[in-house]
Amino acid sequence: MAGRFIFQTDTDVENFLNVEENKNTKRKTEGYLTLVLAFLATEKEYRKLEDLRPAHLDTYLSRFLLSVQKKLGEEYEPTTLRGFIASVERHLKKQGYSDSMITGYKLNMTKRPKETLVDGSPFYLTINNLSREKLALSSAKWFKPQPMGVNKLNTLMRDCAKAAGLGTDKQITNHSARKTLVQKLRDSDVPPTEIVQITGHKNL
Repeated sequence: MAGRFIFQTDTDVENFLNVEENKNTKRKTEGYLTLVLAFLATEKEYRKLEDLRPAHLDTYLSRFLLSVQKKLGEEYEPTTLRGFIASVERHLKKQGYSDSMITGYKLNMTKRPKETLVDGSPFYLTINNLSREKLALSSAKWFKPQPMGVNKLNTLMRDCAKAAGLGTDKQITNHSARKTLVQKLRDSDVPPTEIVQITGHKNL
């Protein structure tokens, strides 16, 4: 009687899992890209993603992430939103796009002072005004080890809101994002004790 099981080596199993993982990644990427392109169509933008200039692509993706929702009107989880970005990144890389959203973030991290790379350090730092010659050096640090000032942050938020097409009908400050986050967490029934750990508030 022939055996009912075919002998498989560890390599066979690993190869099978890799193939299935690649299939899932490809399927998700195609699905996410379809949704992004559908959004662009609502903006009357029919060019390919790789044909868009970085500034235009950044604006479109910002609007997309702020407006996309599930079929029943529910919001996507943050991990899914990161999946959208990763899918766009993979597609653009495959098409030989000159810019990279992820690479830009990694480059930013290499230009920060070493002491600001530890947990608890502020993300927005004071800009280090260097000459063009010094900026060209690979060892140059773009930022100082001090947090960015409140007034500069407020200006930055207004500029970001304008670039994202949010309009100027209401005042948007650096506190707006924090306030919105708290409201979203409360609406999702996140316990207050967990909210303060996320936002950094000293009390409930």
